[in-house]
Amino acid sequence: MSIIGITMGDPAGVGPEIIVKALADIDEFHADYVVYGAVDIMEKYNAQLGLGCRFREIDDVKDCEKGYINVIDPIRLTMDQYEIGRLSAKCGDAAYRYIERSIKDALDGKIQAVVTAPLNKEALHMGGHNYDGHTEIFATLTNTKDYAMMFYGPLKIMHVSTHCSLREACDRATKERVLTCIRLMNDALKKTGISAPHIAVAGLNPHAGEHGLFGTEEIEQLIPAVEAAKGEGVNVSGPIPPDTVFS
Repeated sequence: MSIIGITMGDPAGVGPEIIVKALADIDEFHADYVVYGAVDIMEKYNAQLGLGCRFREIDDVKDCEKGYINVIDPIRLTMDQYEIGRLSAKCGDAAYRYIERSIKDALDGKIQAVVTAPLNKEALHMGGHNYDGHTEIFATLTNTKDYAMMFYGPLKIMHVSTHCSLREACDRATKERVLTCIRLMNDALKKTGISAPHIAVAGLNPHAGEHGLFGTEEIEQLIPAVEAAKGEGVNVSGPIPPDTVFS
């Protein structure tokens, strides 16, 4: 049986409500999900919304029981320690601890996937965890060197840069980083069943630089990355003007 772990995110945010609503839509609770978070805040939304869910605190995934929302709480943060909708170091630390425990259980083979509810980056930093977001936490705790954020829908999108200033995003668009993302994207798409993916690399500048008229990053960094990927057998095109890619 496959079990999906769901991290609550910031207890003072929207995560608890979203999780309870989502699991309440399942006709019958199976032991296919385990929530990493605090029970009392979910019970509050359950009662407020009249959803009729039942909760069960457990210490280990093996104790999951049908008919309940099974919850693992690694730190026992309770509602008397924070205020809903307000930034706090306690909630930022809690959000991190929920992710940390879920990743440990995943690496130990106890769960097969992790789904994350939103955290607040400012609260995360207040809690002493100086990460840009979920992506960087997962990379660090899984000892992953090459990684990127990927959106998976009708259009699959991978970020060369993620949470940083626009100025820094420009500096991060190096040949090495773009080539790494092309490789990651190609591998990821194949793993999802797309046997022959075609990847488009968006330009950094308007009109993808217009042959150097509006910037040289395409000439100096992006085109060499695309050509190197083609040399490795990847079906990749670009750089293409960003508005063209997304239309």
